[in-house]
Amino acid sequence: MREYHLHKGDYSKLQLEVQDATPYCQKNVQHCFKPHRHSFYQIIWFKKAGKHFVDYQEYQHEANSIYFLNIGQVHYFCKASDNQGLLIHFNDIFLTQQEKDAAHYLEYNLFNELGRPFVALGAAALSDFKYLAEKLRFEIEEKASNYGQQLYHYLQILLLQIERQRKNAAGKTSPDQHFTKAMRFKKMIESTKDQFYSVAHFSQQLGISPKTLTTISKKYFKRTPARMIHEHKILEAKRLLSNAKLSIKEIAYELGFKQATYFTKYFKKYTHLTPKQFREQFP
Repeated sequence: MREYHLHKGDYSKLQLEVQDATPYCQKNVQHCFKPHRHSFYQIIWFKKAGKHFVDYQEYQHEANSIYFLNIGQVHYFCKASDNQGLLIHFNDIFLTQQEKDAAHYLEYNLFNELGRPFVALGAAALSDFKYLAEKLRFEIEEKASNYGQQLYHYLQILLLQIERQRKNAAGKTSPDQHFTKAMRFKKMIESTKDQFYSVAHFSQQLGISPKTLTTISKKYFKRTPARMIHEHKILEAKRLLSNAKLSIKEIAYELGFKQATYFTKYFKKYTHLTPKQFREQFP
């Protein structure tokens, strides 16, 4: 699978860009409508109702919806949808240059991949978003004195506004003491994709009982820890299968399977498709 970067390794360039979605999709038609990932954060505003695909799930959204995609998430645009809107891309270094903990904050809040990856904006919130997006555009084009700092503050306000709308839509209260444990559990699963660890192993690493981990997982992810582990293994398999250069045997070994045949059985158990059948779905 292709991974796309924003000025990779060239820190002399501004690590933030704002683009209109329609011409962007037309220019990048070869990859926009195929599964791909980014090494940067992405905000997408869709003016019209339609569909978008995130981590191989199809999401129906209403008009004026904002998607917030984390680094490494797989997504692609729907050809049948009206993809008018705006794209805001930025690297974590753009934030940490101004505040060292900014990227960490985003990871645990707006970009934590909990729940739906988008929120619909009401009239007032939409007006604020448009204003802030235009201010970003203006600062990028004008490059006036201290424009980097100005951009950082406008982007920070924009992200906080989106986070507020997301919390309001979900009726979510402030995270309790278990929230950090939930996020640590998720990160541990992601960092051990080439291993097979039990729920007991993860709970021990977190310093809690398996029962407490189950309670936390159900609260924040609406799934048991075991299901979380299996779903992430399958998600990583799907991501790797999107890369036609990797053989199924290579993917199996990368995910910790000793035999490709066992990987095929495991994948089919949870998706009802063989790895080959899944791969054949994509152009």
